[in-house]
Amino acid sequence: MIIISFISVLVGLSFGSFANMWQYRHHPKLGKKRRQLSNRSVCDFCGRPLSWRHNLPIVSFLIQRGKSACCHRPLPLDYPLVEALGGLIGWLAGQAWWRLVGFHGLFFDLYFWLSLAIVLAMVLLSLIILAYDLNYLLIPIKPALAWLALAIGFNLLGSQIGFVQGLLASIASMSFLVLLYLVTKGRGMGLGDAVLVFIFGWLLGFLGSLFSLWLTFVTGALVGIGLVLVNGKTNLKSLLPLGPFLILSFWLSWPFQWWQILIQWIHGV
Repeated sequence: MIIISFISVLVGLSFGSFANMWQYRHHPKLGKKRRQLSNRSVCDFCGRPLSWRHNLPIVSFLIQRGKSACCHRPLPLDYPLVEALGGLIGWLAGQAWWRLVGFHGLFFDLYFWLSLAIVLAMVLLSLIILAYDLNYLLIPIKPALAWLALAIGFNLLGSQIGFVQGLLASIASMSFLVLLYLVTKGRGMGLGDAVLVFIFGWLLGFLGSLFSLWLTFVTGALVGIGLVLVNGKTNLKSLLPLGPFLILSFWLSWPFQWWQILIQWIHGV
């Protein structure tokens, strides 16, 4: 399990670095121009190609003291943040895959490898969406639809969440956020967030979706309060997007099934 955890963290860090590059090259207004620059990573400021040693997740940021290698200008803090979250989500995904799938013949079991491929793809897509929403306050629809297809596929492969419960949980979660969007007139969230919870319902079911939503609003409120205390800002426009909290709460919920532990504890009281 230690080896799986170590590999999961490394994969997550790499995926986080890729997600940073993807969101940069798919800017809502400058995406086409940026994608035509080069297939290699380039400096945000002068456009010079970057060496592999300048793209090591978190390590390069620390060695360069948070500055670009060529221009020595300050780099955005969301770069190491997304990479660190990638490492965390990678570890959580490894826990989820091992707990839900486990050892099934390794080299000879199709379910083992197919489920692994799906979980890895979901980690990458979730980080792409997280990085994009963190920078542009938008949920990219194509990665979201791809994640939805993978979530349904994992459900059909033999997930503990049946198809009917997954469908109904997804509809209920999406309906709740759509209603919240209408009541708040879109302040602090968007309809793209409703798409995310529709994805999660296929993997979490009713109670899992409810727990994940609760965790989302708790963590979002704590971070929001922290930012207000630090920066003294109370303007709604200064709040963080909801998408990253939804994604992180999903990955914190899925591997360990905390709601089941809570139910067992309540029954034991």
